[in-house]
Amino acid sequence: MKNCEFIKDFEAFEHDKEPLHPLLVQQFQSSYGYEQSTLKSQVQRYVELTSIFQSWYGESDLIFSRAPGRVDLLGSHTDYHEGYVLTMALDREILIAAGRRDDRRIVLKNCEGRFAAQEFMLGEEIPPGAPGNWANYVKAAAQALVRAYGPDRIRGANLLVDGRPPYGIPPAAGLSSSSALLVAAAKALAALYRIPLDPKQFALFCGKAEWYVGTRGGFMDHASSILSQRETAFFLDCRPVDQNGNTTLSTDTIPLVPEYCVAICNTNVTKEKAASSDYNVRALECQLGMQLLHPHVPQAKFLRDIPNDAPISEWLPEESTFDDLQQSIEPQNLEKLFTHYNVEQSRKLSLLSRCRHVISENSRVLAGRRYLNEGNIEKFGRVMSASYASMRGDFEASCRELDIMIDIAMDFPGTVGARIAGAGWGGCVVALVKAMEAVEFQKQVAERYVQQTDIQADIFLCLPGQGASIIGEDDSCLSHSG
Repeated sequence: MKNCEFIKDFEAFEHDKEPLHPLLVQQFQSSYGYEQSTLKSQVQRYVELTSIFQSWYGESDLIFSRAPGRVDLLGSHTDYHEGYVLTMALDREILIAAGRRDDRRIVLKNCEGRFAAQEFMLGEEIPPGAPGNWANYVKAAAQALVRAYGPDRIRGANLLVDGRPPYGIPPAAGLSSSSALLVAAAKALAALYRIPLDPKQFALFCGKAEWYVGTRGGFMDHASSILSQRETAFFLDCRPVDQNGNTTLSTDTIPLVPEYCVAICNTNVTKEKAASSDYNVRALECQLGMQLLHPHVPQAKFLRDIPNDAPISEWLPEESTFDDLQQSIEPQNLEKLFTHYNVEQSRKLSLLSRCRHVISENSRVLAGRRYLNEGNIEKFGRVMSASYASMRGDFEASCRELDIMIDIAMDFPGTVGARIAGAGWGGCVVALVKAMEAVEFQKQVAERYVQQTDIQADIFLCLPGQGASIIGEDDSCLSHSG
């Protein structure tokens, strides 16, 4: 649809003059639900974004691509070991307005001035920006699509990204704002150029595409953003399976208990995943640990295959160095692993505790899934708190501010469980709180946190959001714009 057509439809709906175009009604309700107040607030947002797009890029056909962030209720650092995760898509998202170009250039702008406008040419080898550069996630999506579908299938695009509050995802907070940006960009380009996407295969595709930015993670963030459904938690088995010759994923959705809500407590201590050496060091430690465990459990390929009661303390050292490991792992293979994960060979490594966390966390996810299905929220909360203890102790992925936030959250009478959200080392805490007491939780936790840290926390209550979608896609978006 043209910019002016979107604005006309949106404004008529906003002022109760006319209903939205049937296509837009269906797409908005599918993405945001049926509550009229929610739909109207989103329409206001889309009107503003359409107007900004028009002022920067001129009149053209456009579509909107949205991808929510996620919070992991259970399952920290299990995804890249083909383990289990239990997440929830947020009702906060990255939204991109996108229009075609008639060249091979991607023009990328952001509603927030702190993210500088950038341009790049499409190709199979797109040079990345500096580590942490926000455009790298769009470049990752574009390069992966060109490599997968060929340079003739995709041409240029004008993209306008909106991640502003209150609907946007706080950056560098462990809520997958970066992965959501990648998903939204990939979905926008695919929609503009009519590339069909199987949702589960698309999740795998996006997970691998993000390797472009330097991290060697899994696809949990992307699967959560793409496959989640409103009002439910999302269970993912991260071991891909073959189904009729195609690679797919095993997933499940579990209704959340309505008497409880999810509170996200942002410590406002940030750590960019792409710029963090800790993330890659942990991945290397677990990979090396798995190689040492394999002779004891020959059928195991990943840490998810190691039984929770296996005597790994007898098989793994507490600490190791590159030189120590050469006695057990072929030196050339060992050197490749350190290079692959970009870890210095002088680094001391902790194999036992890192592997113990991943193995036990997989068991916690399965237990938590069972408790949610049973509606036993008290037991689920205890599993969340056990997950935090493991992340803090065995995985050493906490920090002072996260520890303070969790202590404060757990002191509140209506809290049943709390843990670190995301990769750790900063960012957010996720807490499960009695819905009737959630507003008081926000007030008390924020007050006590600033008293103890001199940092203002952002605490918001979340509803489970809908997975990524396209708004406005129809045959009219096939024409080009300059």
